[in-house]
Amino acid sequence: MNRLPVQMLVALVCAWGGGCYRTEHSNPLDGHSSLLFADEEGPSLIQPDGAEQWYAGTTQQIIWGTGHRSADTTVSLRLSIDDGQTYPYEIASRVPNRGTYAWPVPDLPSKQCRVQVVGATTRGASHASFSILRKPVPRQMTTGGGEWPSWRGDRLAFMSDRTGNSDVWVLNIESNQLVQVTTDPHFDGYPAWDKKGLHLAFTSARTGRNEVWASSLFFDARATQTQIQLTTTGGEQSSWQPLPASKKLAYLSPLFGQFDLATLEFSLPLSSSSVITAPRLLTDDGGKIKPVWVIRTSDNTNIIYFQTVRQMFGSTEIQTIQADAAFALPNSLSLPFTSPVRHPAVSPSGTRLAVSVDGDIWIVPLAEGRVTGAPLQVTFDPAAEDVPDWSTDRDLAFQSRQTGQWEIWTIRVP
Repeated sequence: MNRLPVQMLVALVCAWGGGCYRTEHSNPLDGHSSLLFADEEGPSLIQPDGAEQWYAGTTQQIIWGTGHRSADTTVSLRLSIDDGQTYPYEIASRVPNRGTYAWPVPDLPSKQCRVQVVGATTRGASHASFSILRKPVPRQMTTGGGEWPSWRGDRLAFMSDRTGNSDVWVLNIESNQLVQVTTDPHFDGYPAWDKKGLHLAFTSARTGRNEVWASSLFFDARATQTQIQLTTTGGEQSSWQPLPASKKLAYLSPLFGQFDLATLEFSLPLSSSSVITAPRLLTDDGGKIKPVWVIRTSDNTNIIYFQTVRQMFGSTEIQTIQADAAFALPNSLSLPFTSPVRHPAVSPSGTRLAVSVDGDIWIVPLAEGRVTGAPLQVTFDPAAEDVPDWSTDRDLAFQSRQTGQWEIWTIRVP
């Protein structure tokens, strides 16, 4: 029987779609004709394979299928940070072909990482890029106590009882100037900036129960501070409608004796003569916490994210509801956590959801209100951390007990 020359056989296999390997000039095994054949019996990379986000300095498991070629008793592992164009970094050389290797992830941040496993006769690599990230470094913003941050530009609002009473404060991050917004002896808290930082809504008990108020101090700095009561049937934890309108609020209403979502509309600019509409309830089953109003970019639909606590079942979940529909039912967001999630916050672009899980802050990628990828933990202190709030798609504030009491911290996330 006539045998085809090796070169001709290789050419036929490649032309027929036989899965030829690309030559990597940085690899010392280049040029071996045996490497031109994809071999299912040789090493095949299982992890990392595209979805992973690994922090530098952590130890992660590289996992591969060992195959059963007797020649592949050892393998070498290499790293690419340019999407597999080159593999210049040696992870390990000639390690036993046992299918796993504990890898101290190096400080080579890139979102185009791939790992290659090379045996004596075959090799495999990540099918898609994964990420090596640097851990965010938290920055403490307040001393003396701080909770419930709301961050817009260079202004960070929070509530604090540093004077013996809960009040709303604003920190100018650039100048480090601290302004006390409320001074009433009753509870004032839960601050919420509008999307441009012109008006600041907050909750106050100065009328005998919690109501939503707003300050126009930041709308016109030349004028004396005016604080306007927006609700009269109870309300707290407000969230502004995003631009371009920004003339509505979502908030928690106790109208039926339990916290439900409601919205109201008012004329701008806010003043003592502003016309305020009657509230409109969106839900009627109670247990709602921290509404967040966003606009879905694909169709400009107004969507409200919120946390629901189901007392009967002891469960908590993040849901969404259409803000301006005549009738709408909440939709549950499918999140990849086994523990309860708390206090949702959506980034300005609507592409990232921040939540608190087991006392740490995590971010989850979103697209049109749906989870599109794996969650990423962004805080790691043993102390409890909660109530995240976005300034930009990468800048996040939260409250933490790292110092023994609640203070406001910020991080820049990957």
